[in-house]
Amino acid sequence: MSDPFNFGSYGASESMPESPDNIKAGHGFGSRGFNESPADGGPFGGTFSDSRNTVTSEAFTGFGEQPGGAIVVGRPPTIWLYFGLAVAAIGAVLAALFSQITIVSLAWILAGPIAIGFLAVFVLQDTRSQSAPIYAVQTYVPWLYRGLLIVAAIGVGLSAWRIAVWVGHL
Repeated sequence: MSDPFNFGSYGASESMPESPDNIKAGHGFGSRGFNESPADGGPFGGTFSDSRNTVTSEAFTGFGEQPGGAIVVGRPPTIWLYFGLAVAAIGAVLAALFSQITIVSLAWILAGPIAIGFLAVFVLQDTRSQSAPIYAVQTYVPWLYRGLLIVAAIGVGLSAWRIAVWVGHL
């Protein structure tokens, strides 16, 4: 009984398709078994020691290294969250304290589009920093993110309520 895991003679007994290249070279698919190595020693039948295939560029010196040799560490750009939180808080305070339509409209703009714009810039910059080889995760960043969303929602809600009251009195 033959060994079912011996693939050494696979393809050796099969006839090769007759083409001019196979007849001239004397080899083709199925001319060697799986356990036989190529004649020149390379795993794919060729050596890769010539100057055309060697990589000498500085771009491939090391993953995550800058030209000076320092490794890039990505950090979340929390400054955008702080800006957004401050703008949303100012909008919420203005909406809570004043009832004039111009100030309440300004509060809505501050707490809504501007604060969410800062949040969008944070997400964009944070995604870019997460693509660095090393990313320093900060545990307080999700809390700042949630806090910004809550304060912005409160500011937008209060200013929308003040605007609705103003429209109701027209």
